[in-house]
Amino acid sequence: MVAPMNDSSTSSVSSKEERATLYERLGGDAMMNIMVWSFFDELVEHPDMKPFFKNIAMVAMKTHTVKLFKVMFGTDEEQPDDENLREYLLRTHTRLFRDLGLDAGHFDTLAGCFVEGLQSFQVSQDLIDECVALMAPLRVVFEYGAELAKKEKEMDPEELKKLPWASAKTIGTEEPAVLPTLASIDIPDWLPTALAGKKATKHTVREWTCELTDRFGAEGDSEIADTFLDQPWVDHHIFCVSFLQLAFLPDDIGVAHRQNILEIVMYPRGRDCARLSRHLFDRMITQFALACQKLGMLTHHSKPAEEKLLTYRSAFAGKTVKVGGATCPHILSKTYEQHMEMVMAQERESSMRKSSKKKKRSNKKAFTRLIMEAPECSETETG
Repeated sequence: MVAPMNDSSTSSVSSKEERATLYERLGGDAMMNIMVWSFFDELVEHPDMKPFFKNIAMVAMKTHTVKLFKVMFGTDEEQPDDENLREYLLRTHTRLFRDLGLDAGHFDTLAGCFVEGLQSFQVSQDLIDECVALMAPLRVVFEYGAELAKKEKEMDPEELKKLPWASAKTIGTEEPAVLPTLASIDIPDWLPTALAGKKATKHTVREWTCELTDRFGAEGDSEIADTFLDQPWVDHHIFCVSFLQLAFLPDDIGVAHRQNILEIVMYPRGRDCARLSRHLFDRMITQFALACQKLGMLTHHSKPAEEKLLTYRSAFAGKTVKVGGATCPHILSKTYEQHMEMVMAQERESSMRKSSKKKKRSNKKAFTRLIMEAPECSETETG
């Protein structure tokens, strides 16, 4: 006969359930990875959503989505402020609003697919309702983004330049604004041709950056991903465009422009963080060579590009700094800044230790040189 559960054990189980986050109750990392992968596999085949996933680095996007859900459905300490989340969504979807007509209807389709996905994994209706309650308020971002994109097409380009960027604060207002472009990079005319020759199209560069983004991610090279996935999602394209420019830069490009491109590649997490190491740069070149093979570039074009990249090796750091990019908190997480502070503190400590060792070696060399150069003393002089 099984003894009835007493009040204290019932209370203990109840308190554990109350403490568990929505993310944990959905199954945690293991289940969320499976669900997100399945969710995107369905989305890319949906006739209304398919255009948005052309030339998108799917593996990296799935990784970032899992991290985003972990924050959105996580603890109060990690959940982003509503304003920050709306700002992030507005900023990271600017290109889709402008170029592909993303709107609230597409958000509804996405949300519907997400719910159907949860149902297919037999998630309880209560948990589904909790997810919907957190996602539904975000619909207004897609309404607003589509509205701004429509107005931009009707306005004079010179007038657009005078307007401030839209933000979470302008959503729902009548304030004149344009979609924010906080992270962008100009594509030089020569780059598509360098990548695809006469077959170059307006999608050529994005096809290459998507290939590199996945190759620099966790399923391409986990060592590179440690640094690369610590960047915000929106910055991957900029880094990869810069990497490609570095590989194919014409000889007549000015020194200042060349240095600017090099520094973007040298500091993938920003100039305040540690330089990319030679070890990781070498691994990136290896992945670049594999991308060239996959995308059909002939060896007599790809080999000189690899050799050109190798000429920049000396600019990169000698030591690889581990930062945990694939597992670090999403940039929206309230703990992200703490994570970055910890990483930067480790980098400063490592730099100080390195400087201290150099100083000791320098002092030792100076002392040795002093001894070697000292005049020999006679017995009389020392006696």
